Amino acid sequence: TDVSCDKFLMCGRLGNTFGNSTLVGLSKSFVGVVFARTIPQQVICSHYTSIAFTPQRISSEGTLDQTEHKRGITMFKSRPVTSHDGRNELFGRKRRNSSVTSGGENPVASLVAAAGEPRKRQKQFPPSRCKVDEDGTKWRLCAGAAVLNSENHVLIGERVHVRDSWQTPQGGVDDAWEKNDNKAETITKAAHRELYEEVGLKMNEHVVLEKAADENESGCRYETTGTDDWMSKLGYAGQKLHWSVYRCMQGHGDEDPYPMCDLSGKNGEEAEFLRVKWAPIDEVLENIWPKKRPAYENLRKILNPIMKEWEIRCKQLDLSGTWSRDASLSSHVVLGLVARGLQKDQAKVKAEQPYIQHWSREDNDTTVWKVTTFEADGKTIRRKIDYKMGNWKESYEGKSSIFGRSVDDAKSSVKRRTMFLAEPDADQGEIAHVTLSQTSLGREESRRYIKEGRMVLRRTFLPGFVGTNNATVSTEVFVRLDK
Repeated sequence: TDVSCDKFLMCGRLGNTFGNSTLVGLSKSFVGVVFARTIPQQVICSHYTSIAFTPQRISSEGTLDQTEHKRGITMFKSRPVTSHDGRNELFGRKRRNSSVTSGGENPVASLVAAAGEPRKRQKQFPPSRCKVDEDGTKWRLCAGAAVLNSENHVLIGERVHVRDSWQTPQGGVDDAWEKNDNKAETITKAAHRELYEEVGLKMNEHVVLEKAADENESGCRYETTGTDDWMSKLGYAGQKLHWSVYRCMQGHGDEDPYPMCDLSGKNGEEAEFLRVKWAPIDEVLENIWPKKRPAYENLRKILNPIMKEWEIRCKQLDLSGTWSRDASLSSHVVLGLVARGLQKDQAKVKAEQPYIQHWSREDNDTTVWKVTTFEADGKTIRRKIDYKMGNWKESYEGKSSIFGRSVDDAKSSVKRRTMFLAEPDADQGEIAHVTLSQTSLGREESRRYIKEGRMVLRRTFLPGFVGTNNATVSTEVFVRLDK
């Protein structure tokens, strides 16, 4: 949530348990979070003028009820207290391979400390792999993780300690030491780790690897000397950045990365980003720190053929033909229908009924699929629809087992969004045709792909509000009738 109001604002990640602790903003420029005893997964804290923490309530006028403000705190613009050796006094540890932490605001850390959160133990970090030139110049090896969505936009985050500074996840490559069995990290493995630590993304759950970093490539160097940063103090001239490229595979994160990202910092790391977004690579280049620009220009060269190949893969996915659901090959269909409100006996009957569809491409646009659904006889047309890329609406009347009941049984509409996403289980180009639907029953992701000559339809249904995590997954397998 990124909004503000005249008197106060309360906002938070729905689905968490907050207890009765509330963070209340008292300023037009305030953006904050509702939280209880832990740092929330995603926090946007900008331009604090005055904030207060209270375990009680706010008055009906939208101002803090001072009579209940017994153990609250009031804060103004602040930054982490950093000691001479770089240890963060709020969290009690150094950044990876650092002797000094950077300055800048970290109001969330201050809030947590003031609210009585225990300090984290200081973490030991491994040494970084490095490259030393003949003249003795030392460069820290750095793994960059570039994630692309279905529109070939790049995932970037705004750095916590450097306002308005956006970049991709990146970090050092661990050298061999006793904690990793004396085995040095590969660049790509380091990129996997950085993705998880900085934005909470996991391989084959949120993203898939498109291109691994080449250990034999020279990488792209950029200097950090003159910035008085911790790398300079450790004798590095800068970093040698190598890129690994990933593809987003989660539907609800493809349009807005917020739902799939966790910015709290993993594996004992501090939070790196305040917020995340998708951006075209040209936009990323325009706003990158000048010293890093050559490295990101190199990224653009790496991405260009990957982007073109993606467009080809999207057009080559062949779903054409007439398909019939095989109940004996499908799984958890009854469970999925029950989750949408059907009685179990009704769901069993529905799951066993014939389900026949004909798929064909739009003549003028190969990414648009025209789908006709038939009644049980396989001849009477029940529904026709065009699956267009991007956002669109579908109208329906009466009751639908997937969409719910329309208001007063009159014509209603469902918001839908269609895209192509990476799918490791697919035979054809490891790609799936995906549609997101926001219905009166909840949210659904419908993912279709070809596996062993059959069409697989995997539905992921989340009932109720955004933030609920009790998803129901069902798999329907269709066999081709017109061989």
